[in-house]
Amino acid sequence: MLMSGSFRLSFLTLVTCLAFGSVFADEELPTWVTEGTYVIDKPGLSDAEYRRAVNLLVPEVEAGNVAAMHFLGRAYTEGKGVPEDDKLGYDLIKQSADGGYAYAQGTICKYHMLGQSFAKDLEMAKAYCEAGAKQGNPLAQMRLGRIYQDEGEDSYALFWYEEAAKQGDAFAAYWAGTMYLNGEVVTQDLDKAQLYLGTAAMAGDRTAQFKLGYFYYQGDVLPKDDVMALQLYKMAAYNNHIRGQLNYGMMFWGGMGGAPEDLQEAYKWMLIAGRNTDCKYGGIAKGYQAKLTAKLSKPQEKKAEQDAANFVSDLEPKCSP
Repeated sequence: MLMSGSFRLSFLTLVTCLAFGSVFADEELPTWVTEGTYVIDKPGLSDAEYRRAVNLLVPEVEAGNVAAMHFLGRAYTEGKGVPEDDKLGYDLIKQSADGGYAYAQGTICKYHMLGQSFAKDLEMAKAYCEAGAKQGNPLAQMRLGRIYQDEGEDSYALFWYEEAAKQGDAFAAYWAGTMYLNGEVVTQDLDKAQLYLGTAAMAGDRTAQFKLGYFYYQGDVLPKDDVMALQLYKMAAYNNHIRGQLNYGMMFWGGMGGAPEDLQEAYKWMLIAGRNTDCKYGGIAKGYQAKLTAKLSKPQEKKAEQDAANFVSDLEPKCSP
């Protein structure tokens, strides 16, 4: 599959490049980066770990370090190691953005683009995203692409989606791939569509995982490849994509893509997908359950039900495409 380890710009490189203008080649990274910014960027750590990170960032902020300002601001807006304070957090992040830190520019863009905790202001969002995008920040590039897409400026949207996709942004890669696939904004290019959708799939975008799997299974848009379809459906299924779960189960029902014919496994996935009958594909999966149980022994049926009950995902179920 045409994937891209080389397309990924590591967070490590991003922080060091933007904070200092160069990468710390063979030098050891400073503690405020390794035990400060990295820690703030991680979810689910203890309050003590976040407090220690904050204590490392404060002297850097006092010294005027714009990268540290961004992450200390994030600590306040997210309540990590300090009492949550949106205003103080916003002020620090905006100061960082105004000081030229591209990652912060992307964050300010997001705040005003979405208008959730902060006032929606698309003009301001666009200005900050443009600043961050021109410095090479993939999140700013992706969000700028989204703004242009919402404005109907699809050619500009594609340009920025591609820039972000080359750095591994899943959302941008999905839309760049879709635009090349549809051939409406730009001349259809199936090689680029496959490349970008593959980048999105490998970066964890479940819609891209399902869509690419479907194309490989159908064999009309891309060359038929049931083995690749099985693997992509599996990714989507475990990412709680309902139609992916349905199709992954069907692969076991028919013994396709190198999967053994395994009705117990097929039934398990029909049970998982069938939890969501408000989704068309969940309803289809539920309708298949009786046909499968008619072919299973009671122990097989019970084991499949236990395995389905044990399936837990942190992601909300996704019905479409």
